[in-house]
Amino acid sequence: MNNVYILCVDDDPADLEQVKSDLAEFEGTFPIRMTGSAEEARKILGEIKEEGSRVGLIICAHILPEESGIDLLISINHDLGMLDTRKLLITRNAGLEETIKGLNEGRLNYYLPKPWQTEQLTNAVREQLTEYFIRIRKNPMDCIDKLDSMRIFEAIHKGLIPIESN
Repeated sequence: MNNVYILCVDDDPADLEQVKSDLAEFEGTFPIRMTGSAEEARKILGEIKEEGSRVGLIICAHILPEESGIDLLISINHDLGMLDTRKLLITRNAGLEETIKGLNEGRLNYYLPKPWQTEQLTNAVREQLTEYFIRIRKNPMDCIDKLDSMRIFEAIHKGLIPIESN
C-alpha cells in the first residue's frame, strides 16, 4: 500500500509541535508532514502526489500568513485528487461565516477549537482516517490498529470496503 499521509498546516510552531506530539501514535503508520504556510502545503501535496501516495487528512489552522486556512482547504477541494481527503480545521478565531464557508466550499469535515485536549485531537484523527478508508473503499487491514476497527469491520460487512487487499 502506498503511504497515506497526514498534513498539518499552522504558522504557530508551538501548535505544530503540540500536534506532532499528540499524534505520535499515528506517525509510524501515517507519515506526518508539517508546514507553516499554504504555499508550502501545496508544495508538499505535490510531492506526496508525485511519489504515488495520498493525503488522508489535512489538519489546518484558520490563521495562516497570506491566505486563510479555509481558503487553502477550498482550493484543495477543487483539486480532483483531493476530494476524499478529510479536512480538520483548528482555530482560536474563525467566525461563524468563515466556518460555514469552510463547511460548504471546502468540505470541512471537523472543527476543533484551540487549545484542544490530546484525546480530542487523537479521537478526531482516528475518526477522520477511518472515514477516509471507508470513502476510498480501500482495505486498511495493515493499519487497522490506528483506526476505528468496529466501523471498518461494519463497512467490510456491508460491502463498502472489499475484503481482498487492493
